[in-house]
Order: sequence, then structure tokens, then C-alpha cells
Amino acid sequence: MSELSHLGSTRHGVLRSWQQYREACKVVPWGTGTGSKRPAAALANDQPAQIERARGSRVWDVDGNEYIDFRLGCGPITLGYGHPLVDQAAKEQIDRGVLTSLPVDLERRVAELLIELVPCAEMVRFFKGGGEAMYAATRVARHVTGRDRVVTCGYHGWHLTMDDTQPEAVRALFVNLPYGQADAFAEYLKAHGEETACVCIAGEYAALRPGDTFLADVRTLTERSGVLLVVDEIVTGFRVRCGGIHEYYGVEADLAAFAKGIANGYPLSALVGRRGIMEQWPSISITYGGEAVSLAAAEAVLGIYRDQDVIGRLWELAERLQAGINEVAARQEVPFRLEGLPVCPMMGGLAEPGDGEDRRRRVSSPRDPSGRQTELFRGLYRRGIIPFPVMYESTAHTEEEIDHAVEAFGEALRDAYQS
Repeated sequence: MSELSHLGSTRHGVLRSWQQYREACKVVPWGTGTGSKRPAAALANDQPAQIERARGSRVWDVDGNEYIDFRLGCGPITLGYGHPLVDQAAKEQIDRGVLTSLPVDLERRVAELLIELVPCAEMVRFFKGGGEAMYAATRVARHVTGRDRVVTCGYHGWHLTMDDTQPEAVRALFVNLPYGQADAFAEYLKAHGEETACVCIAGEYAALRPGDTFLADVRTLTERSGVLLVVDEIVTGFRVRCGGIHEYYGVEADLAAFAKGIANGYPLSALVGRRGIMEQWPSISITYGGEAVSLAAAEAVLGIYRDQDVIGRLWELAERLQAGINEVAARQEVPFRLEGLPVCPMMGGLAEPGDGEDRRRRVSSPRDPSGRQTELFRGLYRRGIIPFPVMYESTAHTEEEIDHAVEAFGEALRDAYQS
């Protein structure tokens, strides 16, 4: 009998999990500080609403159910939960001090590791969240260029989301252009290049392909206009490559933001970039920029990346998962697929035809007109799998776990498309 045969076969329900979550909603807006962790009301009988503990590739909910996790804290856990070397480094630093009144040498040591591993990094500044690092990038770009406009592409965190919480005058200085459409960037920069400080690019996961020239095309356009290129590597860094998509596509970025992969779940982000830009650093400073426990964890994580083929292992497992799931979907003649690069593949094919071409909204929108995403996720939770629209792997996953997930997807897809 498989070591994984118990997953989903001895479920205890999720009643306690949801009871605790509803209590949390009374005192915490959304019941959690992370919007993408909010449980779905339509899955209240199947999806766990709260996790009690995590280890390796597994999580256990408060009702005692065990799952193989492909959400991984929304992406940061590349080495598996509770990695012994990382956690030991953090524990030892706690004994030395968490936050001190003058800098700790860890800032230098971790910065040097990032410079060693990331092609565009010549200097580094630390923050706590990826969105914070990206917002700082726009401020640095404005300071260096003396220009006001910012072009965004994709999601860069709530700091740069231009919605009705932002004054109209601020929104007027930002434009979000579609990934993969270099002509739209060319048109905008032709009209506003002399007013534009930077172009910020986050990879659209479903659209990432080997040999794609979009990022290189945008680099050429920015150079012509004297505009800084900022690459958002918050997800893709230390997953696609150490340097993320700008390394993968061989493009030189002026600035790049990293977060999820650099500390294996400890709260840390970094803005890295060319020395000539970073040396002009404006008055951007945070109390927790030198918080030592997360830096100690990052030093251990980056050392593992330097000394071991973490990226190769992530790709090996990811290719097995993507190929396996797409194969079972093809055998069932259903349109579901994992699109994009294997290490950050996006679920596609769940929405009804004609629902639009925006790949992210097709899956991650709370609207699920066909009900297929709900049914697919229901089937996966029942079979001991924690899914996510972007399916992540860690080096703690095993080939057996990947194969178990492929089998679970096959059964859950059958249920979703027959319902």
C-alpha cells in the first residue's frame, strides 16, 4: 500500500476549522491578513479554513486532516516547511537578538549573496514585503530620473494598485499595460517616454514561454526613452531562475524586486539594482529593514541555493507535475491545462468559452460561472491536496507525491467536468 494512501481516505471533516475562521472574521477583516488565503464559502464542507501545522511538503488543518500542499504559503516555501538549516539559523539569531539599535553584519552578508546569485544586483536594500519593495522601486526611479509617470504590467502588490483608494491625481500618473504586447508599450512611451520614470514588469505566468522576446523588446524600448526597467521577481525569483525571468530571458534589468523565494517563509524582501542607481537612494527607510531573524534565515536559504541545484530540482518536479496533469486532462478530452513555465504554471480551461482572454481572471476571479473550479478544488481537497491557481512545488516534495497529485487531478477533473 502506498505511503500516501491515507490522504483523503480518513477525513475528519472541516467543521472546527470553519468555526474558528468565522470567529476570526469578527475581529480581523476577511478573517486573515492575506487576501489569497481566504477560504471559499462554496467549499465550506471540504476546504480547510485554517492550518494548524506544516512540515516539509505537508500541512495539517485544525481538524487533523493531512494534505500535500501546492499553495506553499502563496509561493515562498521553496525548500519545504520547517527546513532544519533555515530554522536553526533563525533560532540561533533569536538568542543573539531580533532587532538592534545599530545595523547587524547580516545585512552585508545577505546582500553579498544576492549580488552573487542575481545578475542585475550590484547593491541591495531590504524590506519586509514584495509590494513594499516594488513601491520603493518606483520612488527610486522617480528620484533618479526626475520624472513622474509609472508604467505597470501585472500585479505588484496593493501599494501600486490604482483603485478608488488612490486620489485621482495619483491614478493619472500610472498606467497598467498588458503583458506580451510590446506594441502597447511602444505606443505609450512614444507619447509619454520623456515623462516616464520606469516600466515595471511582472511575468504573466500562463504566458511565459521559452524563447519569448517580450521582456527584451520592452528593455529596448525603455533604453531608447531613458526609462528604467524594473522587473518584479517576487514570485519568479529563486523559482524560474535565481534571478527570475530577467535571468531566464537574458535581459538586464535596472532594478528588480525579490521576496517569496529568498527566506523560505520568513518575512523579507529586497530591491536590488545597478550601483549607479542604488547609490542615489532617496529618503526611504523602514525600522524593520535590518530585522535579523529573517536575514539569518535568508543567509541560510541563499547559501543552499548557492551550494545546491535548487532550481534544477524545482524544475524537475514541476515538469513531472505539469506533464502528468496535462496528460490526464488530454486523455479525458477536457480543456483543462497547466499553462506557462512548469515552475509557476497557471490553471487554464476552467471558465466557459467566451469568458475573456485574461488568463489570471479566468481562474482566480471569485466568479466561477461554470462551477468547474469549485468542483475541481472540492475534489482535490477531498483527496488530500491543497491546490492553488498557480501550482507551486518545493524541494521537499517527492516524485511519489507528485504522482499522487496527478492521480488526484485526474479523478477531480472527471468529477468537475461531469457535474
